[in-house]
Amino acid sequence: MVRVLLNYGAREIGAGETGVSRESQEDGILPVQQPLSERKDRWTPLHLAANNGKVAIVRLLLDRGANVNAENDIGDTPLHSVSWGIYESHEDGIGVAQLLLEYGADANARRNDRWTPLHLAAHNGKVAIARLLLDHGAKTNAETDIGDTPLHSVSWGIYKSREDGARVAQLLLESHVDVNARRNDLWTPLHLAAHNGKVAIARLLLDRGATANAENDIGGTPLHSLSWGKYEPKEDGVRVAQLLLERGVDVNARRKDRWTPLHVAAHSGDLAIAQLLLDHGAKANAENDIGGTPLHSLSWGKYESQENGVRVAQLLLERGADVDARREDRLTPLLVASHNGMLDIVRHLLNQGAKVDAVDVSGKTPLHEVSQGAYASEDAGVGVARLLLEYGADVNTKTKSGETPIDAACRCQRFKLAELLLESIASVHAETMGELGNGRN
Repeated sequence: MVRVLLNYGAREIGAGETGVSRESQEDGILPVQQPLSERKDRWTPLHLAANNGKVAIVRLLLDRGANVNAENDIGDTPLHSVSWGIYESHEDGIGVAQLLLEYGADANARRNDRWTPLHLAAHNGKVAIARLLLDHGAKTNAETDIGDTPLHSVSWGIYKSREDGARVAQLLLESHVDVNARRNDLWTPLHLAAHNGKVAIARLLLDRGATANAENDIGGTPLHSLSWGKYEPKEDGVRVAQLLLERGVDVNARRKDRWTPLHVAAHSGDLAIAQLLLDHGAKANAENDIGGTPLHSLSWGKYESQENGVRVAQLLLERGADVDARREDRLTPLLVASHNGMLDIVRHLLNQGAKVDAVDVSGKTPLHEVSQGAYASEDAGVGVARLLLEYGADVNTKTKSGETPIDAACRCQRFKLAELLLESIASVHAETMGELGNGRN
């Protein structure tokens, strides 16, 4: 029936539908589509047929003169569309790609973001299509607008199985791709594989000579990239870290800001990675460019739960981290955690002997810091302030400019917190008067 419709020019038979698309929908071949002139995304029937792996429809459209290199609104050609397609059978995808190439599809066509079909096939783990593209002259070291090569693309790819990604990486490496290619930000494929927990790909890259201590634009090594990585399950990150450490990566490597991988892991609340780094000689009191230790980094960290942070804090302290370590501005981890409303971290630091009235270079105490802190909920600040008071924090301490914690709370419109501090002063005053009264008797 589709052939008949094409023979009759695929005349429009309904608002926003063509004969081809209506018949294709009924046959389960293609989704309903608007006429080409009305589609805002500029997808042609050939784009859709290619993306869905519809070999017979693709052949009919090409036989009837469909533009094999037509571009949609982001510059995708039909060959791009099949390279990330949503078809169930690999054979369908290969069949479509083969047809497109036979009809003159450009194997190195560029989207608006400079991605080629090979970038997409690599990113999506389309092994057979990647091989077909390479056989038809696809450039292995083509760069996107941010400098990604296809090897970069597979190293942070999304594919059905790990094996698919590894097989594409193997294919690219056998095709003389640059294993240490640099993006605009100087990330190598190994940086990306580490960051995304791609164990098999990381191993392949290292086996092919990837530089384990390569530095990106901020001086980060693949071990830095892994230490704030995006991987699931967490075991993948540990396995990549072990692999990097086995291959001689520097566990105490410094970024330009002097952060070590342990600073990064602590900031991310990654217990398993932090433990592995410490087991391999990471320095628990390493200082960054402002004198911050990993315990400082943790105290303003971004992690799934404060429970994760507490576990990392406990680990660092067990391995010799200084609970009262000072940055250049004299901030201790407790001052930093108080400023950020990290209640559980504050409690743990206090339990481990952190000085409740430690002062920074301007004379601020943890109570000052929480009174002018950066936290989403004022209740978090109130909780930290109450805890500090329970541990004996001095509510009347003044900074070098003469500001008390109450002054700071009022200035920052932390009114609940100011009320708590005023109640504390009243309580102390009542106790003092009571003691004086008892002394007269």
